[in-house]
This record gives sequence, C-alpha cells and structure tokens, in this order.
Amino acid sequence: MSHLAPDDIGFSELLLTAYQDVKVGDYWVVEVLDRATRLLHEGLRDGSVHDAAVRLADEAGVFDDAPSLLDFGQFSTDDLDRLLRDGKFRYGRKSERQLVMYDICRQCDGYAAAAPLGDPWLELNVRSFFDEAGKRPAVYTNDTAGMDRLASDMAAVMLHQAMHVEGFLHPDHTGDWFEYAVGGPYYRTLPAIAQQAFYIVNDDRFRGTGHTPSRTRNRPAGCAGVGCRPQATPQNPTPGGAAVLLDSSDERARRQW
Repeated sequence: MSHLAPDDIGFSELLLTAYQDVKVGDYWVVEVLDRATRLLHEGLRDGSVHDAAVRLADEAGVFDDAPSLLDFGQFSTDDLDRLLRDGKFRYGRKSERQLVMYDICRQCDGYAAAAPLGDPWLELNVRSFFDEAGKRPAVYTNDTAGMDRLASDMAAVMLHQAMHVEGFLHPDHTGDWFEYAVGGPYYRTLPAIAQQAFYIVNDDRFRGTGHTPSRTRNRPAGCAGVGCRPQATPQNPTPGGAAVLLDSSDERARRQW
C-alpha cells in the first residue's frame, strides 16, 4: 500500500509557478513542500501515526460514545486502521489519480488549508506557514532541522485534509476552548485526531526549541468550510472543512492528475 508515498502527491502547475523561484531562508519553497510529503509518508508507513491516533481516540472515548460526535463526525476503528495503519487511500500507486496540492484559493485566504470531499485535491495556505516560521526563527532555524520542523507542520495539516478527501468531517469552529481539547467535539473527529497524532510523533524534532506541537490545542487546521464558500453563509450550522465550492471559471477549480 502507498501510505501516501511522495509520488502519490502531486503539485499543481499553479503552485509550482507561484513558488518555483521563492526561497525561505536558504531553502526553496518547493523543496520544503516535497520534504513534507516524505515526512508524511514515513509517519504513516512506520505505523507511528496510527499508534498515536489509537491512543488519542481511546483517551477521548471516541468509540465508547460515538453518537455524541454527531453523524458527520463518526468514524470506526476500521476507518482508522484502513487509512492510518494500512495506508489504503483511494488514490496513489494503484489508481490513475494523484492527490494534487494547490496553493490556497483566493476566497480561503486566512485558512491554513481546504479540501473537498471525495475529490483528490487539497489546498494549502503555503504563505501562512512561511509567515509563521518567520515569526519564530529560534524554532524554524535556517538549517535542515528547521526545515524539517516546518515541513512536519505542513505534513500534519496535509494529513488532516487527506481525511476530508476520504469523506470525514468535523464540526465548525465555534471559538469555544473546549472544542480544542482532546475530549472536545473537534478533536474527537478523524481529521483532527490524525493531525494531532502526527504532531505527537514529531515532537522530538522540536526538542530544545521551547515549542511542543502536540500541546498546540489552539491552532486547528483552520479548514475552509462555510467561510470558503462563495454563496451566502447558511443560517444553520454546517460541517467545517467540508468542501471548496468554486465556480467552474475559477482557475483553482481545474483538476490536474
């Protein structure tokens, strides 16, 4: 199984054009993005992300009290094992399609990332990651270790979005602190648990920097849900991070496999 091997994740021409001549410190942006795909693959392939996700789900009592997650937030142990342990994503080496990465859509600026349901593409707010790195030079140092820290942050959000592509949702962000705790409604969903599990297994990369990714409860992926939709926001709450509903004339709506 692919476990999201680097070859399974492609960069759109739009993203490559935007960043092909851009560096962060001494490193090319595309080089850091490529490193993120490799770290993501390694964490899935060696089983460490799966094991951390199982622990998180158990601590949060996800499978003991699943109905409280609401219908769109439920997932099973089979779902967790299929994706995070066995790497059985719906695209990759045994498919004609890649998971294609775009830069964030214009309507979604301010979000960390966005992804549709079922369609293998995601959008990453590349600029937001490098802006954050610029504010914390002691953590995201201009060397291989610093590049790996930044790439691991990106990889965690990419994994969160990959869960959306597989059809799993989470509630809209309400701003309530409890939703960012392990037992809260947001962090009891598969996208959030997968992301947090990746942070856990990458904590060692940040040793000695004063920053511990797995303790960062107040920085969710910032999925583009209703906030990214061009139509008026509906009055009734809707699942966050669900879909990027772009007009077909928008250049970001073009799929590239």
